[in-house]
Amino acid sequence: MRHDYTKITQILCIFVQHIYNIRGKRSIKKTIKIFYRLVILLVTFIVAGIIALQSSVVQTRLADKVLTTLNESIDGDIKVGKITANPFKAVVIKDLAVIDKHPYESRVDTFFRAGYVTAKFNLRTLLSGNISIGAAKVTDGEFNLVIEPVM
Repeated sequence: MRHDYTKITQILCIFVQHIYNIRGKRSIKKTIKIFYRLVILLVTFIVAGIIALQSSVVQTRLADKVLTTLNESIDGDIKVGKITANPFKAVVIKDLAVIDKHPYESRVDTFFRAGYVTAKFNLRTLLSGNISIGAAKVTDGEFNLVIEPVM
């Protein structure tokens, strides 16, 4: 996602020139004050968002939304004990289980289980819309793969 800052700058210049032509120098000072206040407000919202992402309540809500989406897209259930996220570096998932809704053999319904899963990612790839995991570490894991016969 690339921003064209020249267009934004041109729009701001036209706006300031228009205000200057209508009201004079006092309006320019007022416009600049309003612009600076808007920038400060925007920065405040961004910082508040970053702080909110550190909260376990916000992380839990985001995780619930992601799990709901994933459960709808796969033929199974994903269960998670707890998710801890560092918004710019890694995600740690505790007690992860992926359970097959329709197992081939009734005795094996857990496709994947892990005590801890740690995934490190790059923020730049997330902002571009891609999910790229740099490293993943699974602790106390179990993986069951059942090959179903072709009918």
